[in-house]
Amino acid sequence: MIVAPVDNLPDGFSSRLATITDLERVVEFANAFANSVIGSDETNLDRARAKWEEPGFDPRLSVRLVEDARGDLVGTSEVWDTSEIPVDPWVVGQVDPDHEGLGIGSYLVAWAERRAAQVIPRVPPEARVVMRVGVFHGHKPSEHLLTDRGYRADRFFWRMTIDFQEPTDSPKWPDGIQLRPFDRRRDAEAVYRAEDEAFEDHWGHVPESFEVGFKRWSHSSFHGTAYDPGLWFIAWDGDQIAGLARARPQADHDLEMGWIRTLSVRRPWRRQGLAQALLLHALAEFRRRGTLKVGLGVDGRNPTGAIRLYEKAGMKITLRYDIYAKELRPGKEWMTLSDPK
Repeated sequence: MIVAPVDNLPDGFSSRLATITDLERVVEFANAFANSVIGSDETNLDRARAKWEEPGFDPRLSVRLVEDARGDLVGTSEVWDTSEIPVDPWVVGQVDPDHEGLGIGSYLVAWAERRAAQVIPRVPPEARVVMRVGVFHGHKPSEHLLTDRGYRADRFFWRMTIDFQEPTDSPKWPDGIQLRPFDRRRDAEAVYRAEDEAFEDHWGHVPESFEVGFKRWSHSSFHGTAYDPGLWFIAWDGDQIAGLARARPQADHDLEMGWIRTLSVRRPWRRQGLAQALLLHALAEFRRRGTLKVGLGVDGRNPTGAIRLYEKAGMKITLRYDIYAKELRPGKEWMTLSDPK
């Protein structure tokens, strides 16, 4: 389906690119939208600031705001293309529910497509480029807007959470595995490399150089209040990292909830119970600290048993996000599309 670009807003509305001074307004707007759809916040100022300050991201190029005649926000769109080979630019955005059906969403999606297409000179000439948009599952205005413009549902992710009612099971560690306290100066590079390797056969992985990937990972990992080394659980087998769980004290959407950011096991150590042990250990530490709610995100099509693992630990699905995709240029697939066995 070919849809003509939308270049004009309805009368009485204007648009502009954002600056860092707009961040607080954008966070408030995004949370108001999320509350109207799912009944809870979606982010917080500290985490949003960390993302806007991520290496390679500039809101003056990648965030478009739409305002009404009074200067109030009625729509936003953000394009994320910070990876070294940005073959899959990601877009997030929202329109105030009271202003749906006026063409604001179409305007923002059309802008995002043009902005996302700017990655094409930065990727290999034979690479396929696909723009992806995340939406709350069941939000019909978003679904209709995207399908009308030729997008298709591509993937979905779940948020899973646990409210502790009883102590979790004690972890059972595979033979030879030891947990050692994380030391940023000593261990950061090894942890990054192990995590990158563990996820290279998962959907969505795009290879990039150590220099670029480690810089962005370090910023995301160590920025602000999100970093707590006591919630980094690194499982060693001798001098090799076998697997790891990285958590942070607060979830973006709920400051009373802990968040397990990543749980990964390198291929030689899979199917030995290490992922379960890491998960149970992380949950037990949160409970010891008095944090009685913990969440994480998981690929809804993950075939490795991750969802069963989380459910066995007492976690339940509480939210679904859908990913819609549109091809901007055909070519060789650069991103991992197969799933780990």
